Order: sequence, then structure tokens, then C-alpha cells
Amino acid sequence: MRHTHSVLDTPAQEIGCRRGWIVGASYVCALCCAVPVMLSTGCGGAARNAQRLAARQHNTPVERVVPLGSGISLQLVLVPAGSFAMGSDDRKLGPDCQPNWPSNRITLTKPFYIGKYEVTQAQWRQVMGKSPTARQAGRSGLGRRVDGDTSRCPVGSVTWEECLEFARRLTALTQNRMVFRLPTEAEWEYACRAGSRAFYCFGNSERKLRKYAWFRENSDAALHPVGHLKPNAWGIHDMHGNSAEYCSDWLGYYRPSPRTDPIGDKDSAEYRAVRGGCFLSYPISCRSSSRKRSMCILAGSALAKKRGYAAESGRSPVIGLRIAATLPDGVGLQRTRDGEDDQKPEK
Repeated sequence: MRHTHSVLDTPAQEIGCRRGWIVGASYVCALCCAVPVMLSTGCGGAARNAQRLAARQHNTPVERVVPLGSGISLQLVLVPAGSFAMGSDDRKLGPDCQPNWPSNRITLTKPFYIGKYEVTQAQWRQVMGKSPTARQAGRSGLGRRVDGDTSRCPVGSVTWEECLEFARRLTALTQNRMVFRLPTEAEWEYACRAGSRAFYCFGNSERKLRKYAWFRENSDAALHPVGHLKPNAWGIHDMHGNSAEYCSDWLGYYRPSPRTDPIGDKDSAEYRAVRGGCFLSYPISCRSSSRKRSMCILAGSALAKKRGYAAESGRSPVIGLRIAATLPDGVGLQRTRDGEDDQKPEK
């Protein structure tokens, strides 16, 4: 049963904020319900402690490794449930971005796992049996040859439907004990912010962006291996750059009202939502709230009919994916001594 505690009744250290910066007059206890404390801007300590509290509550690790075979694995990070301000009222857009205002108060009622890194070319080949295109392997997003091993570079040139198939195969690989999927736009932005209300997960400084993201100013117009730059407070890498990422939502307009667990608005959309900057993005396009549209067009929409499209289609070398995962209700994952998932079915 949920109950609300007064901030005055509980030491700030107990909810993870050593400096005592709490947003709002009350918070909801992370030990006894799904919704943890609302985090203040830039308070990485509070974000990490909310993450640990969620792991303790749900008896699941903060980080999980899913073996894919042939020595290849998928790393996941737990994201606690909570509330945040989605979008921005700044009303400044990058050249490739879509409207992201007004900001909305969003609540995510359940914790979830999200990829610590973007899905790599090696992981895609291991699960799907082949690269999305012959041109993708060993090349940057522009088709330029990349020096060295590209297996740990983000996969690109994939369609939204292929991403769903990738998720379905991952679910089968874990014998349905984890349900893999694409994250919603709300989940993606919440995971990217990791408690921050600033433009980026680390603050507002564009000069610091090169420490966290591969983008136009430091990428040399090429993809880079995942995980080489700094992560956010929840330990998630490359959300501001390297490869843009599909979400499960259709790209609709924001509604100026509070929402819980939003999943997008199919009725007002024609394109799939894409989040995150890419290696060609300007800094403004790498912000946590930045939204982009995919090459996929909704089958049956006015635009699809105008262009003669019978089904969703479209590929872009700068768009890949980051996987999300849901633990089915009442189903726990066994933990092995090395931290990897036990692949034996539960009895």
C-alpha cells in the first residue's frame, strides 16, 4: 500500500540526497511502493540511491548481463519508477528535431531495464543471424570505412519492424522470463535524464557534451564503439550521441496535461519517434528532450497514401536501437554468482 512521507520526517541521506535537495513537499517511499522520490537537478547521488532502492524492493540486480552465445552478451541497467518533467519549454529546436513542448508531468509507475549501451553490430548479428545490410558492416553511418573492429559500434540501417523482431527473439532467448521491447519516448527521456532537469544528463554546458556523447564536433563523422565516454548517473552510456534510437511510440504532439505511463498517440502521428543525438548532430539536437522522426511512415496514414506506401518502411544509417525489458508480474529472475541470468527455466 502506498503511503506518503513528509520530507521533514526523514533524513535526506535515507533517500539518497546527501545535500538534502528535495523537489516538492513530500515524496513516496521507494521501499514500499513503485514510485520513488522525485529527484532534484543534477543530484547524481539521489539517482543512484533510488536505483539501488528499486533493486532491493524488487529483488533484482541494478545491472544484469544476458548471454547471447559465442561470448557475446547484452548488458542491462535498472531504471527505478518515478516522475519527471518530460519535454522542454525552451522552444528551441535543432535542425532535425520536432516540437517537444509544452513540458508534461509524467509518472512511470514500474521500474524497467534498459540497455547500458546501444545495440551493437555484433549483438545484432548474433541474435538476427546477419547484419541489416552488407554496407553497414565495417562502415560508418556515411558509408566511409572505419578503422579497426566495428563489432562494438551501434547497429544502424535497421527498420522499426526489424527492431521489434530483435526484441521478440531476445524474449524467446530468455525463455520469456524477461519481455524485451523498444522503450517508450517517456521511458527513454526519463532514463536519459537520470534525475536531471537540465538540457543534458550532466547539466546545461555544451562544452562538457564531448565527455558524454559522440556528435558533430568530436565524431569525425563516424560511429564509435559503445561505452567509451562517460555514462549518466544511472550508468547508461551514449544516450546523447553516437546513434539515434528508435522508440516504440508514434511521433505525436505533446498534450499539456499530466499523464501516467504514456505510450504515444497513434491517431495524430505518421512517423515513428526517434530519440537521442547521433554522430552528425549539433549539440542542441543532443538534448535529453530532443525528438526526431524516423523514416518509417504509418501504413494507412494520409502521407502513406499520398506516397503509395502499403506498409511501414524506411532505413537510416544513423538510427539504431537501445533495448528495454520488462519483468513479467510475479516472475523473478534467478541470479548466478557471476551476475549473469540463469538460463534454466523456473519450476
